[in-house]
Amino acid sequence: MDLSALSAFKAKLEAEEGDQPVVAETEDAPTEVHEDTTVASQPEADSFTQKALETATAAILRHTDTDPSLLTAETSLDSLEIGKIARCAIASTIETELKVELLDQDVEAWHSIGDILVTIQEI
Repeated sequence: MDLSALSAFKAKLEAEEGDQPVVAETEDAPTEVHEDTTVASQPEADSFTQKALETATAAILRHTDTDPSLLTAETSLDSLEIGKIARCAIASTIETELKVELLDQDVEAWHSIGDILVTIQEI
């Protein structure tokens, strides 16, 4: 898993908890956009990746009472008591807000926060 995505995710969670500005180092994001098979400019790809991470973070936090600063890529969805229905709700939020389509098999394979992040990075 790309550690820069996890760093951005953690920074976002910490900022939401303490209302601190989000500052995260990121590596170059892929420039290929699978939706229309065109190549996007680097700023557009970075912007999409950041929006995707923010969308996923917000969707996950709606379904757990856990302290956001304790969440990591390895945190299991079961430990957060995020069941199948909540996973579908998270997927629906991501699809609606990002105007993408997630495969059912990818959503069913989510077992950790990292799995969700990987799926988003592959969009």
